[in-house]
Parts: sequence; C-alpha cells; structure tokens
Amino acid sequence: MKKNDIENKVRESFSAATPNIYSDIERDVAKLNVDRTPKRKAASKGLFWKLASGLLSLVLVVMAVVGVVGTVNHTAQASSVSLDVNPSVEIILNRNNRVVKVNALNDDGKIIIADMDFNGCQLKVAVNALIGSMLRNGYLSDMANSVLVSVDSDKNNYQTIAELVANEITLTLKQGQIEASVVSQWIQNDDESAAIAKQYNISLGKAQLISKIVAKTEYTVEQLVELSVNELSLLLPNIDIDSDVEQSGSASAKEYIGKDAALQTALNAANIDGLTVETQGLKVHEIKLDFDDGEMVYEVEYVYDGYEYEVEIGAISGKVVAFEKSLNTYYQSGSEVTVADKEAAKAYVLSLVGLDETEVSNLFAEQIWYYRGKVYEIFFQTETMCYQYCVGQDGTVIEEYYEMVSLSDEDSYLTRDKVVDWFIDNNTDGITRLDSLNGRMRVYSEKTVDGRLVYELSFVLNGNLYVYKIDAVNKVIESREITEFQNGNGGNGDGFGDKFEHGKDDWYWNDWDFDFDDFDDDDFDDFDDGHYGGFGDHRGEYPYGRPVF
Repeated sequence: MKKNDIENKVRESFSAATPNIYSDIERDVAKLNVDRTPKRKAASKGLFWKLASGLLSLVLVVMAVVGVVGTVNHTAQASSVSLDVNPSVEIILNRNNRVVKVNALNDDGKIIIADMDFNGCQLKVAVNALIGSMLRNGYLSDMANSVLVSVDSDKNNYQTIAELVANEITLTLKQGQIEASVVSQWIQNDDESAAIAKQYNISLGKAQLISKIVAKTEYTVEQLVELSVNELSLLLPNIDIDSDVEQSGSASAKEYIGKDAALQTALNAANIDGLTVETQGLKVHEIKLDFDDGEMVYEVEYVYDGYEYEVEIGAISGKVVAFEKSLNTYYQSGSEVTVADKEAAKAYVLSLVGLDETEVSNLFAEQIWYYRGKVYEIFFQTETMCYQYCVGQDGTVIEEYYEMVSLSDEDSYLTRDKVVDWFIDNNTDGITRLDSLNGRMRVYSEKTVDGRLVYELSFVLNGNLYVYKIDAVNKVIESREITEFQNGNGGNGDGFGDKFEHGKDDWYWNDWDFDFDDFDDDDFDDFDDGHYGGFGDHRGEYPYGRPVF
C-alpha cells in the first residue's frame, strides 16, 4: 500500500473512530480560565495535556489497527479460484480480489506454477500467466481446450469472479488461435464432493462437477474420475445439469475420428451391402459423444429396413464397441427356415456369427414369448465380446446385441496421462527413468492427415534434444529425431527456451505480446521486485503474457 494511501486510511479511520471534541475542550478551558488562581491554571494545563496525550495515543492505536487491518486484508484468504485442466492449481484471493498465493493441487500443477511469484498481483494477471504456462507445457491446445473454473466465495462475489476468470481464459486462448471451453461453478463445500476429492486425490472443483453429473446420469464416480476435464466438458451438453454450472464455448473433439467417420462405421456394422449415408430410406436419429467402459464413444442411432440400430464407436480407436439391432415392427412368422428347439437355436445363431461352439463360453438358450409368438433368446461370449440374440422359430432375427467385454491392452489407446510411462517402458534408447530428465518432458497431441492421434514427446538429455512421435492407437514409436541441444533451440537453459517446436508451427515464448493498459503502478512494482519470474527492464518481453503465432 502506498504511503499516501496509508495516510488517507489513517485520517479516515481516525475521523470515523473519534468524535469532534475540540469545541468541548475549548468550553472546558474557558470555564477553567474564569478562576485565575495558579492552582486552577495548573489544573487546566494538566487536563489539556491529558486530553492531548489521550488523543495522540488514540491516533497511534488507530494507525496500528489500520496497519494490522491492511496487512490482514492483503494476506487473509477471502475466496479462492481453482483451475482444472489436468494440471490443477488454486488461486487464493484477499478481500480486494488480489492474489495472496497460488497453490499446486497436483504434480502437473507444480510444473505450471514453476518459480512464478503471484503475491499481490491482479487476478486476471495470474489467470493469464497460468493459462499461458498450460499452453506452453502442452496441457491446453486446439485438441484439448477445456478449463474448469471453480470459485469458492460468497455467492454475491461468485459471478464477478467467475466472469472475470472465464473472460481472461477465453481471451488468452483466442490469442493462441484456440476457441476456449470454460465450465464455471460455485463451490458449495458439500461432504460428498469433499469425500470424492479425498478418495481419488482430485481437486474439490472436479469432484463437485463429477458429483453433479452422477446425480443426473447412470455414470459412476469410478468411471468419471478417470476422465479429463475436456472429456467431462464433452458430456455436459447431453446432461440436464444444474443451472449453477455454466459452460461457454464448445469442448474440442478434434482428437476423435469425427461424426462422419463414426456414422459410416456404424452403418458398416449392419452388414448390409452398399448401405451409406446416401441410401434411400435411411433415417439417422442421433450421433453424440458419450462414455462407456473406460472409453469415449460416438453413440449412433438410425433406422433402416424395419430395424432400429444403436451402435457405439470408439471415438479414438474407431472400433465398434457395442452394437444393437431390433425390429421396430411386430414380429410375424413367414420365413421358410425352421428353428425347432433350443439346441437348433444355438447352432443357428452361431452360424450367423461365424463361430463354433468350441470357440465360445457360457452358451445357453431359453424360449420366451414375444408379441404372442414363441422365440428363443441365446447368450454366449468370447474372450473379447458378449453376444445376445433373439430369433423366431422361422429364423427371423428379432434382436441382435453384442459388446466388448472390456478393452484389452491391444484394443485400448494411450491416453495423455499414460503415454510418458509407456514411452519409458518401450523406448530403445535406454531411457528408463524420468527423473534423469529432471522432470522436463513435454507432451503434445496432434492429429495426422489420415486421422490418427499422435503424441509428440520432447526432452533434453545429455546435451541432446530428443523428439519422438508415438501413435496412440497402435502403440508404436512412429519417429525419432535427435539433435544437439544448443542455446539457439532452448535459450533459457531449461531445455525448452526461446523457441520450441510444437507440431508444425514454431512458438516463440519470449516474444509474447502483452497488454500493458491492464496494469497499474502496483503491478509494475511487483515486476520490479522480481515477481512473475522477474520483469526488470524488459517490459516488452514479459514471458507469461499472450503468445504470438
């Protein structure tokens, strides 16, 4: 706080805390002066100095109180804002919405904060710096553009803080040519969310969002805690979530195969020659992103030739995860095929699937009634798939359903949080420990021309810059590039300095543009004091501003 501000505060506080007693003092002195004896004069002089001393003491007390209050207001927590992407960080604010400190809520959060000092800065400055660091470290991109903002404050202050933070995130990502998706919520500190956060070691904000989704859907907490914030954001448009959860922008689905490819794969699953999106009589009801058995999926629903189809396609793997086909009309016998009994029903269905009885397990059948006709239900499974059929006595397939029992290691794809461990276990260059890299490994995701998800891993080791590309679906190291590490490709000495290759574009981090109109003298004082990594005399090169592409 500036000197003038302190003096004004003292003056205001003194005026508010003490009545105007000078006129009373004058009256008292006038009365005392009627008697001119030395004794009276001495008494009046003593009273005056007692009053004056009392006033001086009061001023000193008020100044001390104001100083303490000012210090408390600066350092005491009044509210907090957590930002979740995968890195989770918490911004502690005082009553003036100035930053007291920023806490890392997980290991990735420590990478984001690094050695930045936010004490005393404006909230939007801290948000800009943190989002910029998430961009720089590859946690945010056009393939993962979602940020969860959770505000723990009084309800009246929530909207102001949430809007400021959301606007700053949107603006920062827009400067990087990324359309942001921001999910904002007010923290309600309920016991259920607190228990989820503690059990699964996630932020309270993410735990509360998961709790709200579970309350409105058939998802379980165990399923949702494995999802990234971007994946949770993709689910929200399909859920009638509480009104106090607000979403701006659309979560990116660019790492997935896309709706068109998912639809064609779903049509191919019907095993009807020539069935395409152009086929006459085809009616597509819905294509949406969903979550099932540990994988993001496209759920496709369509009707064709008297049957309804519901197909789930792995959003990244592109494989059929589940398939359901059922007649949408009454079943009427009329075929020349005869299914005489349960054993005949088993053999008939296995022939449709192309399997032998020795290749399946848990095979059984039962006869049931279906719209006044007798039909057979048949169940069986293989190592990877579970099947259920319903067929009529004339061989008509009334219902057909199959799904993956679980994703095997071969069927599953590498998620971003697993790719580093997979690389350590599978590279052939003898890199066996991440700590040998000083924890400095950058992970970026990108999509190839043919639609595959590929991760780019970059790190510096023993004077060399390593860049690997890993196919996420096929789990193979696609390419490796090793070059001598010099100041020219990493000027700040941390392995990823002034210039760092990201996909097909180069990002220049020390040339970030910055809007100084948003700053006041206090902010510049913070920079000169070494906050935010040191500002010094290089105000045009503030390293945590907005990137120029």
